[in-house]
Amino acid sequence: MSIPFIMTYPITGFWAYRPAVGSWAEKLDKMQRIGANKVIMLGPILKDQSSIDTIINDPRVEDLLQQARARNMDVFLGLPKPPSHKKYPWDVAQDTLEEFFKGSQKILEGLASKYGSISSFKGVYQAFEMQIKASGNDTILNLYRRQHEQVRQTLPGKKILVSPYFLSAVKSGNTKETLLASTKQGLLNIIDTDVDIIAPQDGVGIGAGALYWRCEDTTFSAPISAFYKTCRETIDEVAPRRVQLWANNEGFEQMTLTKYLPTNKQRLDRAIMFTGRYVSDHISFMWDGYYDKPVKRSLAEEIAADTDRPIIVDVIRSGSSMGLGLRIRGYNIIGGTVNLQYHDLSLDRGGDKLISPDQCIENPDFGRSYNAKVGIFRFPLDMQELCIPLAMLGKPLIVNVNICNRQNTSAHHTYHAEFL
Repeated sequence: MSIPFIMTYPITGFWAYRPAVGSWAEKLDKMQRIGANKVIMLGPILKDQSSIDTIINDPRVEDLLQQARARNMDVFLGLPKPPSHKKYPWDVAQDTLEEFFKGSQKILEGLASKYGSISSFKGVYQAFEMQIKASGNDTILNLYRRQHEQVRQTLPGKKILVSPYFLSAVKSGNTKETLLASTKQGLLNIIDTDVDIIAPQDGVGIGAGALYWRCEDTTFSAPISAFYKTCRETIDEVAPRRVQLWANNEGFEQMTLTKYLPTNKQRLDRAIMFTGRYVSDHISFMWDGYYDKPVKRSLAEEIAADTDRPIIVDVIRSGSSMGLGLRIRGYNIIGGTVNLQYHDLSLDRGGDKLISPDQCIENPDFGRSYNAKVGIFRFPLDMQELCIPLAMLGKPLIVNVNICNRQNTSAHHTYHAEFL
């Protein structure tokens, strides 16, 4: 039986390990209590043909699909993975691929026969990760192309989800322009392997990506938002109706080379703020060990206890029926009071404004209505929008925006926007 949502948090799906048979019900209930509607399974490593039947007939897979179906949740099953290269573990062991593809075909045929008609089985997750870069991925791209062709033949209608990772933005010899040019070509290469959903890892958990504004000092060459912007522009250019862009907002923090701990909701809110304007959904690696691991309380419990907090993901200067103004997009922002700090650089003047709800045009259904209008999944369904009048402000303009909602809860983070 479906558990009523306590809230709808922007992160709607989680990677999860396979628990003991009969344990999926409790795990899915906990996920659903904070608004999750999808689960992504890690893929098994296919070392030889002897494990094919075991992979197909794993009772934990059917348990997940049936329990998810009862809760109206979607499942992406992990595709089998080939062994990694012994010397370069981020790459594929190329000498195993021909035998691997034979086994992969048999597994996909078995999954189609055994589970293909279960409504919760929405797609597959390409479990061999790759870096989004212009060159150096030929073996992995070959794996993607051939295995995705197998999926199309054996599981027609199922979505293919990939979650690659960006080049490290830590300052080195690479400039921002070099990093983003490589990101664009790398994404084009992935799109050409016939995928439906690309959910890049934000890299914040492992320290490869950072969440900061242009005006802030940093040791990084580019903020993570610049990478997602490049991905958004690339998809809009070549495949806006075929490929969705999601964000994989990591649910952990790297403490040492081998030690990882759960992050906190404040950092997740910030990751959503910096990636949210570019994606149509948020998912997170991973549930086990991070969201369900209590320190004082688990990350899932922390999210559930902070149900009403606004998250701002975009501030746009535009026209409206009230004249020139700002459009503010995010979550839990309807009915809130806008706290605006502004600096009009052309007139060298600034100030603070408190804008009450009755001065705003509210669109609580922005995500759904926009997607329906354009016919694609461009924004998360639960994204909201406020329009506020600011005709007196010129350009160039810098604004900092926070919102205090009806429950007297303010966003963890102020949104900084520059219109130069």
